[in-house]
Amino acid sequence: MTASRITLLEAHTALALLLALGWASACSDSPPSGPDQSAAIRIAALTSGPDMDADGYTVSVDGNTALPLAANGVLSLSGIAPGEHVVELGGVADNCAVIGPNPDSVHIARGATAEVAFVVGCRAMGGSGLVVSNPVPAPAGALLGAVRLSANADLAADSVAYVSLGTGAVPDGRFATVHSLATGLTLRTELLDGGFDPVAVPASPGDSVEVRVTDAAGGILLQAYVAVMLRRAPVIVRTQPPPRKRDVALNSVLVVVFSEPVDPATVTGASVRLLRGATAVAGTVRLLDGSGVAAVFEATELLSPGTDYRLVVTNAIRDLEGDVLESPVAVDFTTGNQLAGPVASVTVSYSLVEGYFPSTTVIRAYVRDASGNAPPAKATRIPRSSSAVPSRPKSRRALYE
Repeated sequence: MTASRITLLEAHTALALLLALGWASACSDSPPSGPDQSAAIRIAALTSGPDMDADGYTVSVDGNTALPLAANGVLSLSGIAPGEHVVELGGVADNCAVIGPNPDSVHIARGATAEVAFVVGCRAMGGSGLVVSNPVPAPAGALLGAVRLSANADLAADSVAYVSLGTGAVPDGRFATVHSLATGLTLRTELLDGGFDPVAVPASPGDSVEVRVTDAAGGILLQAYVAVMLRRAPVIVRTQPPPRKRDVALNSVLVVVFSEPVDPATVTGASVRLLRGATAVAGTVRLLDGSGVAAVFEATELLSPGTDYRLVVTNAIRDLEGDVLESPVAVDFTTGNQLAGPVASVTVSYSLVEGYFPSTTVIRAYVRDASGNAPPAKATRIPRSSSAVPSRPKSRRALYE
């Protein structure tokens, strides 16, 4: 089993096994014995993901001296006074996040040993941020990305691969061209915030896809050839709000965009959660209508003003082939003190397919208020073609693919 395939269940199972075997026996001092015993604490880090922090972390108890802790290590401390203590994991790399409370509180009885485990998920760092999914079945007649597969029998495909670029991967990028070397299909799309949401192209295992990103003047910023693999774990392309966003509206709807369609049965209140400290926020989770790549969390009540929250997506999420999410993700953000305001900007992005007749275009409109918050409206998708062009949207809505 590779680190990138470890699930939360497996991590907790491993932790339980380590505890049963006395996994701190080779670590530092053991708790003292005798009638007036003090307490002890064992601290573990369980890390998964493609780019784990090679330097490990630091851990402190009650804000005292930080001690080193390996990415998948255990530290045992003795001579701890009985009672309540706060344990904090530090030195977490920017591409990693702690899944769960940090700092965490623990109560230790006299003569007892308490255990605290921090589960950490790490995203891939470096590289291009470009993701090409494994092929998935193409529903007949479905508009996937910008390709209506039933538009032309000669161009119909049994499977498609989803191509996406993570937010901020190419900050100055304006346009992207996705070219299938096997079919000759070329798809053009616009970037938003340095990336683009998944678009689908007909593909089979072993096919190659060329992706080229250019700036507004046509200069090439990224050019890559990616093989379509038989299996590829899904990843998170972007979230709304993004990490460390401040002044998030109190009535915000939280959005998670995956690199490919995910199994709706795995998108639940357990796999997508909103935390306030260690407390779960009540709300509903669902996939967007007509989309298998985007999930939303809608809180039952307004969020509290000026409060830190954490959106947690666990690797209980699976794609249509059963592959687990490559790494769990935690997104920290802070609310402001207002509701989402009037629409201040509408960013329109399009995807145009060359090689089909008639030509097909998908238009996405991203609606934001002055603070960058999306209005809390139902998300939908509006396809546009030569035969069906909506003349005017019926309401202001944030559109996602």
